[in-house]
Amino acid sequence: MKRKMTLTLVLLAGVTLTGCITATAIVLVGAIAGGGHKVNVHVAAPPERVYAAAMNVAGRLQGVEITKKNPKKFTFEAKKGKNSIKGEIKRRKDNSSDLIIVGKAGEKNKKDEHLALDAVTLICNELDVPYRIEKKKK
Repeated sequence: MKRKMTLTLVLLAGVTLTGCITATAIVLVGAIAGGGHKVNVHVAAPPERVYAAAMNVAGRLQGVEITKKNPKKFTFEAKKGKNSIKGEIKRRKDNSSDLIIVGKAGEKNKKDEHLALDAVTLICNELDVPYRIEKKKK
């Protein structure tokens, strides 16, 4: 029996020990129709910066091929062997971004969810953005 997962985006404001306000993005993961896993994260950076970080990360990873990219629409696709991801970055009114990654595993030892989460982790680390992973179940 497949579980449905609801994807929701939340941004929490927290206060660090030094009293500085920081933004912690909550990454929400869920299965999508047709296979694969979709990961959403709100990033406190403009889409141009998020897209550049994604391209930098993909360019450094051995064996990763960027198969499609559109810097004007902030979309990209990449693959490594039989595994693939699709990414889209949407501008929010406050000039922050929604980063959406869909992972599809074509190799038996990989999982869709891991591909998408790995991509988000690498991009958020490149941007030096704190984040937390949660699964939202319906």
